Amino acid sequence: MGLTREAKKLTLAGSITVTIADELLTFEFDAAGRPPQAAARKGVTVTAAKLGPDGNDWVAEVQMRYPDTGVTWESHEFYWARHNVMRLLPPKGNPIPADSVDFGEGTVRYVFKNRAKQVGAGWKFDYRTPGPMREITVPFELKDIPLP
Repeated sequence: MGLTREAKKLTLAGSITVTIADELLTFEFDAAGRPPQAAARKGVTVTAAKLGPDGNDWVAEVQMRYPDTGVTWESHEFYWARHNVMRLLPPKGNPIPADSVDFGEGTVRYVFKNRAKQVGAGWKFDYRTPGPMREITVPFELKDIPLP
């Protein structure tokens, strides 16, 4: 039924499609190890293509490969990759987050400023990224929305 000028309330119904991951997967690499290092969990593969010093900084270049689940990522959904958790874990003390993140073609580069001389034996590189992505349809109904 259409809306008339006398209507005081409105009801809207429909559905939206949401891209989600059921969990956050953790990958751990030897920060002083020999790149490239790769690890796979639940079909997601993370490759630490470069781990090591770059001048005074310590850098990690990471490549991710997700299984084909039929989900097509739209540009606004790369939020997932931009908000991956990446940090250095010293043998003692608190985790150290990256100072900057740069996105290249197929690679994400994390930079830890002025850490090149600190990272060595016993240090770990901890990377967390969403598990396999899937789409779900969420129905909604907004009832009795007052009109001005």
